[in-house]
Order: sequence, then structure tokens, then C-alpha cells
Amino acid sequence: MEKQSKSRKIDFFRRLPDFISHRILSFLGFKDIARFSTLSTKCRELCLTLPVLTIELGNASGKELYKFNAFSHSFTSLNNEADVHQFKAEKYGQTLGGDHHIGNWILEATKSNVENIILRFNKFKIFSLPSGLSNSACLRDLEVRMNPQGLLNLPTTSFVGLEKLKLRDVRVSTNFDEWISSCKSLKMVHLHAVTCVNTLNLSSLSLEDLILKDMLVGSPNFNIKVSAERLRNLRIVWLYAPQPSQSLTLHAPKLEQFSWGGLVSHYSCEGNLESLSKSNISIDFNDERVALGIIGQVFQSIYRVSSISICDYSIKEISSPELLPEFSNLHSLTLKCTNSSIEIPSAISLLNLMPHLNSLKINGCHPSEKMEKSFSSEYWESQNLKFVHSLNEVDMHISGEHNEIELIKYLLKNAKSLKMLTIRFNTRILPCERSEISKKIRQFQVASSSSAIYFFIDH
Repeated sequence: MEKQSKSRKIDFFRRLPDFISHRILSFLGFKDIARFSTLSTKCRELCLTLPVLTIELGNASGKELYKFNAFSHSFTSLNNEADVHQFKAEKYGQTLGGDHHIGNWILEATKSNVENIILRFNKFKIFSLPSGLSNSACLRDLEVRMNPQGLLNLPTTSFVGLEKLKLRDVRVSTNFDEWISSCKSLKMVHLHAVTCVNTLNLSSLSLEDLILKDMLVGSPNFNIKVSAERLRNLRIVWLYAPQPSQSLTLHAPKLEQFSWGGLVSHYSCEGNLESLSKSNISIDFNDERVALGIIGQVFQSIYRVSSISICDYSIKEISSPELLPEFSNLHSLTLKCTNSSIEIPSAISLLNLMPHLNSLKINGCHPSEKMEKSFSSEYWESQNLKFVHSLNEVDMHISGEHNEIELIKYLLKNAKSLKMLTIRFNTRILPCERSEISKKIRQFQVASSSSAIYFFIDH
């Protein structure tokens, strides 16, 4: 019975197209693939032509690593005639000489025209990529994840064909930015929690996608300079403390999407962002005296966008809207509120710059202990906001405070083109309070005969 069962399993794989069998086998680790290869000639052929190789070593000792290295060398040497799409190596412990063996496996994979290399070493203090890797003509994607103290040594020469680079939880050397700039085919760079020097100067004619997230530096100031003729997406986000104060100098004439968050001390944009369509701004400032200057410079460079998302603390110092540009192309605005007492005068200054707004979303309101100022619907009426006449859609997160209800009252009364109003209740609001607020809103005067009001609980 056991032989028949095993035979049936082999017949099952024999009947499948190779690309489906390879897909199934790609979920197995290297040792399991080796075992599977002994079942039959067909299984051996499938394993030796597998486009994905995954080596999971866990906490293997030095002796186990040595034995496994001999075995893997024998196995991969048989696999040389087949192309390997992805090579992945994972090790969770530090082993003396482990990086040497892994370096050999990487070089073996390059002989099989590997395109994608993924390396994850949670406990390595240092890992050096083999110098021969830079000679690989087929390598396109490289991803390395270590730990915040782990040092990644890169080859001194550039990677000729590398297009995508992802680094997370690693330390890099002082000439890291020079090395990136020297990779002439590099299109995407994602750096997450990467520890580097106090300056990152990236100059590239090929780079299209750049993400810098929670970078770690040894100084309170971090100078970022990006000069990239083809850059389309730029995302710089610092979410966690301690965060450095960023200084950004940007030259990206073809930029389409720009997200920027964290503490900021300086901003400069060289040239015009004529292709920019979407922006997400969540910047804060150490010195309130320079806040207006920086946010004004940001607005001057992004005023062509059609969609923008912005935090309330980014606009809290807007006091001279006449110095700011008009967002004549803007159709969608998302205001992200860190508390429910948003700086309403600053918000009005911003809204006055957006005469053709179609969609307004106010996200993230939370109940505050005390409401400092009260703004009635009559106050909103007195502002003569142009955007209200083109408004089609409103989406608001509310905590049930007076200012929120009064804003809703104003919008319903004046937005003649409004088609949909969505109210999202904070979960802290009791069911009886939600019912009372809903009833009150439904009784407000409505200017648009085609508008619909929806109520949800914001989970």
C-alpha cells in the first residue's frame, strides 16, 4: 500500500506541467527539495530545474554548516545548466565563518543566472557580499535584512545590471551613497531602518523609485540630497523616535508622487515638479519661526498636484496665505488630524487656496479633554470659501464635538453639488450618542437634492 501511495504522488507530479510543479516546490526549503529529488527521475529533473532555491539554516552549528555546504555545493553544481530566478538564504544565529559559506552559495547561484537574491540574517554582526557578485550580468533584485547593529559590507565596484535594492535593519559604510550612485541601472532603492552617516547624497540618471523610512543616524541632523532625472516616486517617512531633523534638497523634474513626513529643518527644490500629481505631507518643525518658510517652499513646489494629504501640524503656522500659491489643479484633499481641535484658521487658509476641490476627507479625529475655541456654522459662512460650490464628496471621522457638527451643518447647507457625505463615528462614542448625532445631522438643511448621507463606526 505504501509503495502504491508513493507511486501515486509521483504520478501526480508527472501529470502536472513543469511550471506548476516548480511553483509547488518553491515553497519548500533546500533540504526538503533534496529529499524530494531522490523519489524518482522525474522528481530529480524537477528539482534540478527549479527556478527558486531557498536555504533555511535556522541556528545551525558550524559543523552542521560545513556538512551542509559540501552537500549544497554538490547539488547546485548539478543545477548549473538551469536558470535560477530567485535565491533566498535565511539564518537566525551567528556562526563563525557562516558568511564565507553563504558567500560561496551566492556565487554558485550567479552561475545559474540568478535574478533575485534575498538574504536574511537576524544575528549576523557583519556580512560581506562576495566581490564576484558585482560581475553578475543577470542579477536584477537584491534584498538584505539583518539587525540594527549588523554591518553590511558592499563590494567596492558597482553592480552593472542591478535594478532593485532593498535594505532593512542594516548599517552601511560612509561611501554607501557613492556606491548607489555608481550603479547605472538602479531603478528602485528602498531603505528601511538603515543606519548611515549624517549625509545621504544620491545622484542617479536611472533611479525611478526611492523610499527612505525610519533612517538611523548618529546626529540630530540628517542632510538628504536627491538628484534624479527619472525619479517618479519619492517617499521619506520618519515615524518613530528618536528621529533626526531632516534637510532635503531635491532635483526631480519627473516626480509624480511625493510623500514626506518627520521632523524638518530645511527644504529646497531645484526646478519645477511639473509632473507631480499626488503628495502626502506630514512634516513637523523644531522651530516655529521657520515653519511657515518651509511649508511655503513645499507648497510652491507641489502646487500642481491633483491630490494631496496633509497633517494638521504641518499647516499650524500658516498665517499669511497671500504668500502661498493657489492649488488650481487640486481635486482631492485629505486632512489628517492628530487631535480634534484642529487649527481651524490654518485649515481655512489652506482651503482658500483650493477653489476647485471635489473631495474632502478629514481623518483621525480623537476626543480632546477641552475644546479651546468654538467655530459655528455662521463662522464658516463668513469665510466665503470657494471650494464649497464644487464639492462632490465629504468623508469625515468625528468624535461628536461641536466644531465637527457645525462644519457638517455648513457643508450640507452650502455644497450644492454634494453627492455623498460619509460620517465615521469614533468607537468611543456610545450607541445612544451616535443615534442622537445622526438624527441631528439628518435634520440639517441640505442644498443638494441628490446628496446621500451614510453613517459608519470607525474601526
